[in-house]
Amino acid sequence: MAENDSQHVSVCPPGRYQPEVGGPLGCRPCPPHSSAPTSGLSSCRCDAGYYRSATDPNWSPCSRPPSAPLNLSVSFVDQAAVALEWHAPIDAGGRQDLGYRVECDVCLSSATYRPPGFADGGIGNETRVTIAGLRPVTKYRFRVYAVNGVSEFLADDRQQFLDITVTTEAAVPSMVSNVHVAEVKPSQMVLAWDPPRDQFGQNVETYEVRYFPRGEERDYVSQTTKRQQLTVLKLQQQTEYGFQVRAKTPHGWGEFSPTVYRSTGQIFVYVGEKEGTGSRIVIGTLAAASVVVFLVAVILLVLRYRRRSRSAECGKEKQPGNGETLEYRSNEGHLVTYHKLYANGTLGKMVCQQENPQIITTHTSNMTTPLFTQVGPPRTYVDPHNYEDPHQAVKDFAREIDASCITIEAIIGGEFLPHQNPLAPDVPDMTKFSCVEEWLASIRMSRYLENFERAGVTSMEAVMRLSPQDLAVVGVALVGHQKKILNSVQTMRAQVSINVSDGFLV
Repeated sequence: MAENDSQHVSVCPPGRYQPEVGGPLGCRPCPPHSSAPTSGLSSCRCDAGYYRSATDPNWSPCSRPPSAPLNLSVSFVDQAAVALEWHAPIDAGGRQDLGYRVECDVCLSSATYRPPGFADGGIGNETRVTIAGLRPVTKYRFRVYAVNGVSEFLADDRQQFLDITVTTEAAVPSMVSNVHVAEVKPSQMVLAWDPPRDQFGQNVETYEVRYFPRGEERDYVSQTTKRQQLTVLKLQQQTEYGFQVRAKTPHGWGEFSPTVYRSTGQIFVYVGEKEGTGSRIVIGTLAAASVVVFLVAVILLVLRYRRRSRSAECGKEKQPGNGETLEYRSNEGHLVTYHKLYANGTLGKMVCQQENPQIITTHTSNMTTPLFTQVGPPRTYVDPHNYEDPHQAVKDFAREIDASCITIEAIIGGEFLPHQNPLAPDVPDMTKFSCVEEWLASIRMSRYLENFERAGVTSMEAVMRLSPQDLAVVGVALVGHQKKILNSVQTMRAQVSINVSDGFLV
């Protein structure tokens, strides 16, 4: 009798359940949306329309499938793709594992979905999808279902969904050409192209650029622009990317261009896609460095050979020192010729004619030669890039020689920027430009327009405050381009100063 009383006490009454028979929790009330119509139950039964999934514990509330998604719409359509968007349902069914399923009535097996989780009736978590690989001028019906962990308990015809019908556009026989990478950096590239030749004579409304790592064509990123170039940012270093471009005219979207592949973090001279061959010529950083080293070696060898030949022919003796070659003549005055090869490939040549040079007799022969000794402090290196006037560079190079006897016969290579009088008649009026874009175009530096905009230099007042440090921050890394821009800024400041003194308001 005592044993029967003990068993009777452990049985839970209706409305309550015991997760573990004889366990420490004892009898517990049923969770939401469930009930225990009889006594002695180890779990409560779900109410009508509510379910537990196979992975739900017996103490969890019962839940139900979600309601239909909201506001299904078409965000993009062309001749081969449709993009859909929607909002989450009002009722998620009391669960956290909400997802979506997309169905297409007449899509071929070649159709692709992005994100790829929606492919083949799969479940995705995004509230947008792009279906590509469609046929032009074709009507498609799409259904979007909201699902969760208990949707499987409902038949397909009872599940909630929204549907929409879309007709793809007609194919437009236009394609951009000459797609190429204009600039490469470790984590960004500048892509440029030529507009398509529209047989209807219509203008291009916008361009779409999509790019992806090689081998991951389905995981692409798409951007639009109205210009014929685009700076692609936030790329992975030392990674090869594929790029495609297409244009939209009033007749619709054209086809994407053939894929062009480039790698970040390398220097590419040119990549040519010849018709019928598809050949590619890629020169990387190592190849470029090898060419530079080879050219410098050849120049040094040629100069050395010419110096020896000239000395042998004329019977003159030279005293090279500090990277220069000196030639002497003892009969007709003193002719000194300086040759200097700079690190950047610039070859300077200076001739100095002096009367009555100092003469001494050498210890090895009876030949008399001029004697030049080091006077004053050691000569410092002269970098021609730091000079606007090559004559001043020559004078600093040979300070121990009278400036009146120095002439420049030739300057081979290098770049000296002319020093302009900002008030000269042939100098452009820099104060007439009303925006940064016009000013950059006038000095042929439009390539840096996006750099200036990202750095916040969007007015001419900001331009006139630019310094060399500012240009480096903006992204103008080439020394020649920095000097060109700063010369224009200095001219602009001088012209503005004159205008202010004349009563103009700038």
